[in-house]
Amino acid sequence: MVFDGVDEAVVWGGFTDAGYVNTGARFDLDTLSWTGISNVNAPAARDGHAAVWASPFMIVWGGRNSTGPLADGAIYNSGTDQWQALALPGAPSARSEASAVFAGDRVLVWGGLGNAGALNSGGQLLLAAGPVATPTEWRTISTIGAPTPRSGHAAVWTGSRMVIWGGRNGATVLGDGAAFDPVSGLWTALPSTDAPTARADATVVWTGQEMLVFGGETAAGPTATGAAYNPASNRWRPLSTTGNPQARSGGTGAWTGSELVVFGGQAGALPLAALQRLTPQPAWYFYRKL
Repeated sequence: MVFDGVDEAVVWGGFTDAGYVNTGARFDLDTLSWTGISNVNAPAARDGHAAVWASPFMIVWGGRNSTGPLADGAIYNSGTDQWQALALPGAPSARSEASAVFAGDRVLVWGGLGNAGALNSGGQLLLAAGPVATPTEWRTISTIGAPTPRSGHAAVWTGSRMVIWGGRNGATVLGDGAAFDPVSGLWTALPSTDAPTARADATVVWTGQEMLVFGGETAAGPTATGAAYNPASNRWRPLSTTGNPQARSGGTGAWTGSELVVFGGQAGALPLAALQRLTPQPAWYFYRKL
């Protein structure tokens, strides 16, 4: 699902009781109503794909279906209700569960699961300047200094860098990460001091100043802990557990402008329907000198 930043969400693809699908619909937040979207020229049915909003397009790439990991995609124009194949050369290798972030003039795709397991490679889908963000070419992302192969990791765009953290490689959960600067093409490792415990499938949002990492699946099971990473200071700080947050992995999170709102996810084998909110502002203490 992607949000157009105004009043509409677009849902496409996934896995149902009938198997992989290549259908979808748009949800209007003003009228609280659904409208089906065309599947003419839509990509093949899949799940585990990357989807980002680059006005006026939803860009879909990768994923998997009964044939295995995929390395293709398409562009959906919400204004015309039309699909166009994303057939540019140089795309990343086939994969599912890759992270994807919209970086203004490009989409950054990284990591995920390929035919041989977890990956630490990716690509940059460059977009033409102007009112319509039309894809123009793929460029590789350097693997020098990149995090180790993984899926289920966190990924956010800070405005200048893509930050990758956590995830899993096979049965091993990971507690490290790095930031990628698309201008210089360089990776910079994140600090380990005060970082969260290793985990995958955490709830992660960007607040405009910090990356919030909450919950996820650790080696000991789902957790209700978390931490905030500030790229400006290059430091982690723990998030409060006041209010007894529920341990979960795979929860959906949204940043409201002042709070992290978390819903759903899993607690082991049990699905959760609990919605909880966190105000991440750290406590301030003032002292008066007498």
